[in-house]
Amino acid sequence: MKINNLSSLAWLISCLFLIAAACWYPKWSKPVWEATLSWDVSGYYWYLPTYLIYQDPQQMEFKDSILEKYQPSWEFYQAFPYKEGYVMKYSMGLALQYLPFFAAGHVWASLSDYPADGFSFPYQAAIHWGSLLIAFWGLWLTRLNLRRYFRDEVAALVILLVGIGTNYFNYASIDAALTHNYLFTLYALLIWLSIRWHEKPNAKYGLAIGLVVGLAALTRPTDIIVGLIPLLWGWNGLRARLDLFRKRRLDLGIAALAALAVGAFQLIYWKSVSGDWIVYSYQDQGFSFLHPHLLDVFFSYKKGWLVYSPLLSLAIVGFLFLWRRKDLFWVAFLFFIVNTWIVSAWDVWWYGGSFGQRAMVQSYALLAFPMAALVEAGWKLWWSRVVLFSILLFGIALNLFQTWQAHAGGLDPENMNRAYYWKLFFNTRVTTTDQFLMDSNVRPFRHPKVVETVFFRDFESPGSDSLQISRDTAFSGNQSLKIGPLSRSVFYSIPYQPDLKKANGVHVSGQFFGYKKEWDIWKMGQLHVAFAQSGTTIYDNLVRVPRVMKSRHWVETGADFRFPTEPFDEIRVYFDNLSEVKTVYIDDLKVELLHGK
Repeated sequence: MKINNLSSLAWLISCLFLIAAACWYPKWSKPVWEATLSWDVSGYYWYLPTYLIYQDPQQMEFKDSILEKYQPSWEFYQAFPYKEGYVMKYSMGLALQYLPFFAAGHVWASLSDYPADGFSFPYQAAIHWGSLLIAFWGLWLTRLNLRRYFRDEVAALVILLVGIGTNYFNYASIDAALTHNYLFTLYALLIWLSIRWHEKPNAKYGLAIGLVVGLAALTRPTDIIVGLIPLLWGWNGLRARLDLFRKRRLDLGIAALAALAVGAFQLIYWKSVSGDWIVYSYQDQGFSFLHPHLLDVFFSYKKGWLVYSPLLSLAIVGFLFLWRRKDLFWVAFLFFIVNTWIVSAWDVWWYGGSFGQRAMVQSYALLAFPMAALVEAGWKLWWSRVVLFSILLFGIALNLFQTWQAHAGGLDPENMNRAYYWKLFFNTRVTTTDQFLMDSNVRPFRHPKVVETVFFRDFESPGSDSLQISRDTAFSGNQSLKIGPLSRSVFYSIPYQPDLKKANGVHVSGQFFGYKKEWDIWKMGQLHVAFAQSGTTIYDNLVRVPRVMKSRHWVETGADFRFPTEPFDEIRVYFDNLSEVKTVYIDDLKVELLHGK
């Protein structure tokens, strides 16, 4: 393909960045739950091997062997028991889009020494690289859509902004097999079709629009709202729009029937495996439309949309400039409002282990228009171009850096908070104990001074914890404290008189050991430090020690805990093991009073 304009070059650069990121972190060759076909991706994908290899959609008797061999997740949540069989949690739209890549992987596996079981290397590679092709197409369609309304250099900057300056970059390269990459492309395709239908209405475009809307809804049911795009595109007033719909009612009817026909696939599946036409597969998860988590979705350090993709604030500001073009403003703005409300109303508003707000990614195909309006306005003066380029370069650098952090640099997409975020900010040297900030959300002391050691237990002498003393594993001496599965240690109580101590915090440390590391964050053992007044706990903080532990290795670690503002007369230290199977051993437990800033 001949590169003869800036927007084509920007598209090519974005694609090269996507390829580079995919090769840097090759999920198709990663083991177990880091593989392409793991976690939610495997949930969308299960339909294909279930129907096309094992022909067992109801009982799924083959699943145990797949789970044992490939371990796509810590636990099997992708389907659930229902009546006499299993029902998939996720809808099948993504599986239909995977189909050509699955077929390529299956042929590859069948002609090689790899097992043709649906999850071996050929399937992983085919799905991942096929998903990259989908991303390339989505960005190209976005380029075409932008050039229909904006100058080429404006389209070029927006392609770079979206392609490598937002969390779309992560979901189009490393996590490309998730729904958001595919939906972004479907959104871009629908915009392209909507433009053409409104320019020259005909039944052919109506059919295509209906199929795309149906496929988007079949991929993620809430994305049925994508139907607003063709209905509102090129808005020129209610009367004119009603007249158009009246004249082209055949096209609308064809589109509606096509969308329903695609959606019927899911109804047929539910009926065939459960006997019910409709099954709510998300079980205890749902929406709170009257109480959306708007502030969290936008600004939370855990998953804030504008925290992890700050360049998208340009889209929000861009609506002010898009107002002059009413034909684009109303479709983009109304969709943004409705979509954001739905995304924020989901009770699990952080959407699992994701980088930033992944549920917003597909909407960038439409938000590209207010971004372009802002870029166009900023292109007029030399100084505004400098500001624009500076913002763009900073946003891209931050996004690339945080994408690296999300996969190899310590950023934990599930458990971020304020203290840990700023510790990580453009920081390549993050220690293992820095991870404790995710639990305490309090920064450690800078240059602390040890005032006094107020507690030390090497577990060699008798004490109140005698029932938990272990004589088979110890770091020093012959004994340690053994905290079995679902067990808690005794409370170690340290009296404290604030008028006699010049301290403003404590450092609790020890030696920790486990034969097997607990990886599930919610089952990790917790080292608690509590402060009590007159026997009543007024503040209790914790760190999850298994974050820094290694299997069959003693690890020395500790954390700082600042004093609460309320008065207290007792410090309590204890360990709570939440694991159902793992045991933790503790030795040389020590509490030191600190003074610092």
